Amino acid sequence: MAGGTNLDTTALDAKFAELSAASRLDFAPLLAGWAAIVEEENRAGILAGLDAAGRPLAPVTYRPRPATHSPDFTPLAHDNLSGSAYRVLYGPPTAPRGAASRVITRFHAEPAGQGDGWSVLGSWDDVVDANGLPFLEDLFAGRGDSPPRDLAGVRPNAVRRCVESLRSFVLKALGGG
Repeated sequence: MAGGTNLDTTALDAKFAELSAASRLDFAPLLAGWAAIVEEENRAGILAGLDAAGRPLAPVTYRPRPATHSPDFTPLAHDNLSGSAYRVLYGPPTAPRGAASRVITRFHAEPAGQGDGWSVLGSWDDVVDANGLPFLEDLFAGRGDSPPRDLAGVRPNAVRRCVESLRSFVLKALGGG
């Protein structure tokens, strides 16, 4: 074709090469960072008395109460405390012992592969009542006498921080950060 225009695609070809190289990136450090963020935000949210969506949890009605006698803080089976010990504690609704509460100390997040993608899986290990029965699912759903206090899920601030870290990771991988 006479008088045609030649289009220089050198810059575009270089970007395609960068994107192709990015598909072979090691995402393990990014995901390890996300796991740490999820754990940090779980702790911060629980200590602030917030559910997984960032809403305030309903206060408990049975504590804190003044002790009529010195409660025994000796842990029972599975690191539970007696009712009299729980009633004098001042921690947030789902964390009566504050940062030492099991919803914080026994929560772990870790990278998990899923088919063609990757994710971070958070879970609570061995949070059971004195009889060895799991109770967090009932607590989250509000079964029994208490309102729902759902801690399961990725907290809004964790999502924001993970998106920021992904943005930084991608920019760095593409040579822009």
